[in-house]
Amino acid sequence: MRLLFLLLATTISTSAYAAAGDYNIRFGPIGLVFGAISLHGDVAVAPQWTVGPQLMYWNYKFGSGGTFTSQYEVTATALGARANWFKNGNYTDGLYVGPSLKYTSVKITTSDALGSYSATASGPVAGCLVGYGWFWESFNMMLGGGFDLALGSS
Repeated sequence: MRLLFLLLATTISTSAYAAAGDYNIRFGPIGLVFGAISLHGDVAVAPQWTVGPQLMYWNYKFGSGGTFTSQYEVTATALGARANWFKNGNYTDGLYVGPSLKYTSVKITTSDALGSYSATASGPVAGCLVGYGWFWESFNMMLGGGFDLALGSS
């Protein structure tokens, strides 16, 4: 249940920006609480659209359970792209929709008295955020929620 909560918490997005004309650099501060570092870039490609890369690294440990004697350790990485559609125009207060496509790899490790165990899953992931953005001259913030959906088997 805790893992599900952590995965949902990293899907909920708040972002801070450094704005400079037609591009922005964004990071997700809520994820830092759970050991996730995410960086995103935006380049304006049309009056209501931006596109850019996204990078994510997450490392988190949580309690052991059952016969396992060590904490579970989750490590995830992702690399992909995200577009943003802004209802009122790029970098203007209002509704945004952010579809994304990324390649994600997740590894979980733990151990018991007999040895250590690990499992890895990787593959393409499609996602989408919907939220509201506030944009000032030198600081911007976006708050949204959404989903990620694995597109293949691993």
